[in-house]
Amino acid sequence: LGQRRRMKRKYKERIRNAESLSVGGSFADTEAHLCLYAHDIDLQAISSCLGVEPTEGVRRGDVIGRRRPAKIGLWCLQAPKDLSFEAKLQHLLRVTTKKRTTWAALAASHSIQLRCSVYLHSWTEGVDLPYDLVAEIGRRRWQFGLAIYGAEGDEVLEALLSKKR
Repeated sequence: LGQRRRMKRKYKERIRNAESLSVGGSFADTEAHLCLYAHDIDLQAISSCLGVEPTEGVRRGDVIGRRRPAKIGLWCLQAPKDLSFEAKLQHLLRVTTKKRTTWAALAASHSIQLRCSVYLHSWTEGVDLPYDLVAEIGRRRWQFGLAIYGAEGDEVLEALLSKKR
């Protein structure tokens, strides 16, 4: 308890001495994966249809490491980590086929999910996605999933103060 009080005093002192603090901004830490799921998945056929190899591929029943056998097949393409959130989505759109007939056929036999994660470093971060990007995700029949992991307590304060340094 004493250490926590000392930390709060230290943060209060740093805030008093700061000329200004900034909060928010665009997402700094994100992931984006395009995933196709099916019980009887044909990884090679999907790669051929989409024009790109997956970063991860698993057939139902496959055992990877110490995990249990996979209950469902997975074809997954991860966007490069060093891109902004919007650029990650654009990358996944750019490297996969634009053919709507291909996406319609895949959607008939697979669950297609654009799975995104955001790791907050402040209590307010955001992004504005252009209409054409969102529309293209819809045209390709990608279900959009977003998991947001929040920063807590001292992490938020430290992030605020670190921008001042």
